[in-house]
Amino acid sequence: MDAQIHPEVLEERPPEFIASWFHSGKSFVEQNGWFFVGAGLLFYCLWIKVQPYIKKFREQQEERRYAAFCHKNPDLVRTRQEAMETARQRLQTEHDERAKLHAEKMKQVCNNSCM
Repeated sequence: MDAQIHPEVLEERPPEFIASWFHSGKSFVEQNGWFFVGAGLLFYCLWIKVQPYIKKFREQQEERRYAAFCHKNPDLVRTRQEAMETARQRLQTEHDERAKLHAEKMKQVCNNSCM
């Protein structure tokens, strides 16, 4: 009587509706797989052609947003520009000092090697 309640080998099977969906999806891909490949290639080619236009459009949008921001906050823009100018001047003076030191070192090397 125990043999009738429990089978000798237990099998774990997925629910029937999941198995049927899986098999119908698998058969659909098997029958139409080349269409998916072709559609993917077509989409990729179109994406390559359209991508520069999308990038240009996004850059224009960003420029418009920044222009609107600058129009609303002219004092903030002015302080940013002044800070950038002072940073540029500082970097330029550092570069000039390094160039002078390098020129002096080259002059010394030339004097030592010429003797």
